[in-house]
Amino acid sequence: MVHVVGGSIGFLTGAAALYFEKGSFPHRLAGNAFLMSMLTMAVSAAYLAVLINDVTVFGAIFTIYLVATAWVAAKRKDGAIGTFETWALLFALAVAAIEFVCGVQAQASPTGRFWNYPPGPYYVLATIAMIAVGFDLKVIARGGISGAARVARHLWRMCFALFIATLSFLGQGLRTVVIAHPYILLLALAPLIAMIVWLIRVRLTKWYTLGAPPIRVTASAK
Repeated sequence: MVHVVGGSIGFLTGAAALYFEKGSFPHRLAGNAFLMSMLTMAVSAAYLAVLINDVTVFGAIFTIYLVATAWVAAKRKDGAIGTFETWALLFALAVAAIEFVCGVQAQASPTGRFWNYPPGPYYVLATIAMIAVGFDLKVIARGGISGAARVARHLWRMCFALFIATLSFLGQGLRTVVIAHPYILLLALAPLIAMIVWLIRVRLTKWYTLGAPPIRVTASAK
């Protein structure tokens, strides 16, 4: 029940955060609620995966990483950095290494699977984790990022975390419905579409420089 409630609130607050004007009070309120609900959903998902000995525990852990780093990116002042970014990089690197090893194990298995999954999903998650590691390295090397780059970092990580949750819900929670109506899985692409639209707006237009309010949350980050 904790997992389901957390995920359900995450869907609603994630959609609200995407809808409200970026940097506004409703956006910050929805964003904070999204953070807490997604952490609740992902932590409980990791716990349940451990109980049933399922490798999706690492997907849940990676979701925690995405949400946490997105939140810190919103909280950081322009050009600021802390020890959190270094630990986050190592965290994502560990996830990427584990997923890659699992993919190799699946590929070498006579059944073509490892923990009931083929190598493809492992390699995909490992690749995404390494992309995140690359961006973390960039932030650390620069001593922090500012402006549109910081907003984009916050944006893509929050949206991708929502995408993972949505895909998991539609692919597992509604498996029977999805088998009968495969097009329902297209709903899982909604967070990715929103992410692409906003990244284009932030990085390739003058939206940020024309007075868009900075994204901030109220709690502290260390």
